[in-house]
Amino acid sequence: MKALAWVCIFLLPACFASGSEESSRQSDQQPLTDGSNTLPNAGFELDENADDQPDTWRSGDWKTGSKVAWDRNVAHSGKASVRIECETGQQRGSFSLRPTVGPGPWIFEAWCRTERMPAEAKKGPVARLIAVDQEGTQCAVFHAYGEAADGQWQQVALSFELPAGAKHIHLDLFNFFAAGVVWWDDVSLRFDVVELQRREEQRRLEAEHAKQAAEQIGGVAAAVERLPETAAEQKRKKAVLKWAIEDAQASLDAGLGTSAKAVLGDVQDHLAKDIGHRVEPPQALLPPVTDFANNPYAQGALGRASSVLRSRTLYQKGEEGYRQIDNAWTFSSLGNNVYAGAWALCCPDSPHAADPNLLVRVLRLMQAIFQNHRDGDFNPGRQAIYGNDPNINRFCFVPTFEAYLLLAATYPDLVLPSKRAEWLASAQVATEFQIETYGARAKNEPPECYYANMDVHYMLMLELAARMFNSPRYHEQAERFLKLTADALYPDGAFSYHGFQNECFVYHQINVAHLARYWQLTGSELARDTIVKSRPYYPYNVEPGGVPEYYTDCFWKHYWSGASPIGPEIVAGLTGCPQNRRVAKDELRWEQPNSYYALYAATLYRPDIQDQPLPDNFLIYDRNVQGPRGRFGRWSFAGTTRFFGDGQQGKDTFVGGLAVDEPTRRYPLDAALQVVTNQYRLEPRQPDEGNCRRWRECRYLSQDERNAVMIGQDFASLTTRYRIQNVAWGGKSTLTDWAGNQQWILMPGRLVGVLEIEPLSDQQAYSVHGRVRFGLEKQIERKDAACFHYGALVCRLHEHNYADVITEKSETFYLDKPEKFRSTEIVLRDKASLETDEQKPLTYAQGTRHFFTVEVLPEWSQPADSVRRIATPDGLRGLEIRADGRWRLLVHNATDAAVTFETSLPWAQGELSLHTSGSHTPAPKPFQAAAGKVRLDIPAHGHLVLDKSP
Repeated sequence: MKALAWVCIFLLPACFASGSEESSRQSDQQPLTDGSNTLPNAGFELDENADDQPDTWRSGDWKTGSKVAWDRNVAHSGKASVRIECETGQQRGSFSLRPTVGPGPWIFEAWCRTERMPAEAKKGPVARLIAVDQEGTQCAVFHAYGEAADGQWQQVALSFELPAGAKHIHLDLFNFFAAGVVWWDDVSLRFDVVELQRREEQRRLEAEHAKQAAEQIGGVAAAVERLPETAAEQKRKKAVLKWAIEDAQASLDAGLGTSAKAVLGDVQDHLAKDIGHRVEPPQALLPPVTDFANNPYAQGALGRASSVLRSRTLYQKGEEGYRQIDNAWTFSSLGNNVYAGAWALCCPDSPHAADPNLLVRVLRLMQAIFQNHRDGDFNPGRQAIYGNDPNINRFCFVPTFEAYLLLAATYPDLVLPSKRAEWLASAQVATEFQIETYGARAKNEPPECYYANMDVHYMLMLELAARMFNSPRYHEQAERFLKLTADALYPDGAFSYHGFQNECFVYHQINVAHLARYWQLTGSELARDTIVKSRPYYPYNVEPGGVPEYYTDCFWKHYWSGASPIGPEIVAGLTGCPQNRRVAKDELRWEQPNSYYALYAATLYRPDIQDQPLPDNFLIYDRNVQGPRGRFGRWSFAGTTRFFGDGQQGKDTFVGGLAVDEPTRRYPLDAALQVVTNQYRLEPRQPDEGNCRRWRECRYLSQDERNAVMIGQDFASLTTRYRIQNVAWGGKSTLTDWAGNQQWILMPGRLVGVLEIEPLSDQQAYSVHGRVRFGLEKQIERKDAACFHYGALVCRLHEHNYADVITEKSETFYLDKPEKFRSTEIVLRDKASLETDEQKPLTYAQGTRHFFTVEVLPEWSQPADSVRRIATPDGLRGLEIRADGRWRLLVHNATDAAVTFETSLPWAQGELSLHTSGSHTPAPKPFQAAAGKVRLDIPAHGHLVLDKSP
């Protein structure tokens, strides 16, 4: 049995999160604070109104079809319990209550039992407690998790703190998205009287110690002031003891007498001691830096350390100190700052080495970090972008643990015993919180166990913790997540993002940086080999001048931002790769990185590596995205067909392309084809919101895909038949009754595709649209009804059956608000929705198909001479193209059975080549068409391409 608590702040209204259960106690009732159970009918024994439901509790299936019931045959005690059965992992159900509570410490306990349930972290038996104030606004959320243990009753328990203003708790006892059965029984919610008494005793002791410390501090401070400071060691000693006086006073101001007394005791003990001498730290903690004066990463970190040295910020303690930092993301910066400061202090080549003023700033930062989390979490009571973000904890603690280890190894007697004990206790709480809340991911089955860029943070944090506490258990955790990260490496050097999703470019450097650091600390060959295997990634995914593509990554991570030199520099340092070195050098013209990743890059910087140009004029099958990738000068493109897993978030585009300018500026992106798709709308469009809620209000993401790719000598093809999904996180996406298909030919001079959408039964929607999105931050020039220019890209609509075509501003990142829109779309609108202005639902009959044929090319290419769509009654779709003096015919079988295609083509004479989908290297076969008559036998969901050279 395992129980844990997870505390976070949500921004959703309480009624949305927990349903609409009625209050079990009147809102004017006072909470029970005598330690008795505040929950009525806690054993589910009573049904006085004979409605076959336990009195005061409400049940619900959350519109998922789960089965919820009062069960009088199974019980932990007594004769009854409640039962929630889910047939699939897409269902959930709950029994709910809304007791009156108040601020302070509380204890929740319950007994649960499971049957026929797979083990998956945070699924199945989950108790959720949402605290709300008098107005119903959420002020905290807590979870208790049981485990799948068939037939065995297990107790779930947690202790938690309700904030000031908390009035009610929305309690939900779930079977949370897990196939199988969960029973709940003997539930209690009690005010923690014992904890309250402990706190009262603690307050008494704090007051007593505060009185003693207040009487001491003046004399101790005077003694510190009299200390000599002639030698460098004396200056550091005096600096650390003066900071200790500052820290003790901050404790007194916050009523923390015990801490103040302990620190003052340390100061008295050290007045006569010879401290402050530097000790050479282990090389693993302070690896050597090559060419320090010219090392751009070392110099960037020194720049951050200089800003730390200039800081005059003093951090208060207690609740006032906690409120001083109101944004949780601040801790990411504080972690970077404390490590940069500690490194500059301890590195002998640094101009700030042994600086007593920098030492004080590092100690202030260390204290501010370790004192300002709640049980290992910086989020409670603070704001963050898009609400609570548990990743912030790892972003902060990795560099903070680095800083602590380095400082304690280099100047061991400058970390006073009381501070060492306090900081280590804080670090241990943070580490255990990570194991409970994140480490459980390793138990999940693929793909839910993979989250590479966070796995490496966890891996490194646990390895650093293993060194802080000499803990084999922590090291085992680190090794476990190293193996997960290595497993998440794709064949051509990318890592998965979540699960089996394509990598999001910006996170690749995080993976290689943390792996490299892990290798430095442990000598792990697996960590080093994983970086070496990633070598192809940057040269093929960064365009000349430093422009990565984002069209093949997951739909909610289209950042469209520049590259960083850190990742490719580390890969070059470990492999000697001249092309990775080129990527790094290109970016170093514009950037001097100063994050803690830069410190890792500084130690692997090898200026002796001679860079080489990136690959050019290629067309390959990219095994990372399982699709074609090509680069031809300043024009590049890619397509993806990777299967992300059943129920995972799907693709918003299968292809994309971009054009870059000459690399005379940072991020020389001229224009990008970001998304091409069809969609239907589920909700009326709100004009004042633009498209900022498109991912909620419209449906366009793919699922249940049937994909095929072919790579030829100088062109590629990609086809797909897919269902459109209702997107949900955690593998819970479901299928709609709409489908799409696409056929693409990708060439050195252009991309040409046909996209179609159709309902599979009569369906209601507010509109059906085709969309072609371009970015960034340019205006579309409309040349005529079918031709558009966006920067250096040209878009031609060859054929469609939509009613009209407009252009409008669009999101780039899926949560962008209209004022942040950086992209522009060509939008093809259907006739019916134009008449209703997308304000009324319309019925789209089964078999109604909307399509468009599009060509996108760089302005220096010649447009295709002709593009013709192929569509047959038996489900074949495709394209006939004449471009660059060549004819090509693509025919795609979008059905589940083989189909024969027969036609007469005037150009199908002489030497012809036939290409078959599934060929990932050029494998054309000669083809003969007597008198231009073509017969092609096309397998289910495959395609063939007939090619005639000039």
